[in-house]
Amino acid sequence: MGALLSCLHRADDSSLPLSFPNRKSSQLLTPKKAKSSIIEDDKTPIWNGEEGSEFLPCALTNLSFSLDEIKTIKSKLGV
Repeated sequence: MGALLSCLHRADDSSLPLSFPNRKSSQLLTPKKAKSSIIEDDKTPIWNGEEGSEFLPCALTNLSFSLDEIKTIKSKLGV
């Protein structure tokens, strides 16, 4: 897993290592008529925060690696 993550780059700045967003949101919106609070997602290079963007077309890609290929990648990366 470490070898795979070391090959990935950030979408906004490829010179920085891959990082994942915090679990806590930066904004906590006050509820209008609900008993619970609504937490809004942070805007990132991948999530732009626009309504309806979940209905836009997207492309999915699957990659399968054998254990031997993972070992080869690890040895070449020195991980």
